Amino acid sequence: MKRSVCVAVLLLAATGCDDSRYQADPGAGNNGGSCLAIPSCGTNEGEVRGPCEDEGCREVTLCGSTIWCAEVTDRCGAVPVCGVDEFEVDQCAPEHSTCREVSLCGSSILCAAAEMCQAYPACDDDEREVPACGDDDNGCHDVTVCGVTIFCEPSFACEAEPSCARDEFQVDSCDGVPDCHGVTECNLTIYCASEDAICDGFPVCDDSREEVESCLRGDPYCEALTVCGTTILCRQVENCLALPTCGPNEVGTLFPCEADEPSCRGPVAICSVYLYCRPAMDCDAVAQCDADEDASREPCMLRETEGQCRHETVCGESLACRGTR
Repeated sequence: MKRSVCVAVLLLAATGCDDSRYQADPGAGNNGGSCLAIPSCGTNEGEVRGPCEDEGCREVTLCGSTIWCAEVTDRCGAVPVCGVDEFEVDQCAPEHSTCREVSLCGSSILCAAAEMCQAYPACDDDEREVPACGDDDNGCHDVTVCGVTIFCEPSFACEAEPSCARDEFQVDSCDGVPDCHGVTECNLTIYCASEDAICDGFPVCDDSREEVESCLRGDPYCEALTVCGTTILCRQVENCLALPTCGPNEVGTLFPCEADEPSCRGPVAICSVYLYCRPAMDCDAVAQCDADEDASREPCMLRETEGQCRHETVCGESLACRGTR
């Protein structure tokens, strides 16, 4: 007779199995047929983590699965939890053959069987995985799938370059160098030491170049040379009279090509003289600097940073815009 009652209860699995009508024997097994029903708590009860230790808690077993139920009172501070062999999911998916809702104190979660989960958490396309989230609020968050948790943060385009302070100079390594430390920007690290550190070197241009006071940004013949905190500019000098030229439909200037100028080419260089060539354009637009910048026809100098001086090119015409702040 008990078996007939259980079959009826299985057909009405959504209502659970009330142990006042029939209490399954956890050791009875599943003889002669398959059992797919899931145990559930009564109307005024909620599922709790077992086994029961407090008065008012009871064990409910059905089809070989056991849960623990406790009476829900008006002042309820408990939260729903998944069973030991389950994990919490955002929604029941087709691959979850066993997925159920667990409710307690007005809160509900979805729980799926752990053995059915083979997925692995992943960050979104515009994010990257990091070992852990830091204290700063940079949008870092955790992602959990199938009981595995990873941490993801936004992938910002990083263009900053590390640099030493004005009273420091860059060294290859901090080994044996006092007052030395690393500076990291965008996963690139350099090492900086104070001017008080032991350093007796001095930069000198090689025989093919001579020291100059300044160079324009984009000059292929000029290079900054730093030794022991002292920087000089070395420029190659060739004894010849040839001059570079652009094509018949091009305009040559000393302004280097920008990343967004695919039609610009250069440097076209010969005899220590160079040009950048842009197509001659028939347009009326004019390059302009911002209101807080000074416009100049002289390109930015090599020693000037992007924040101090920038190039603006429109219709083949270029200006150097220098900040006044």
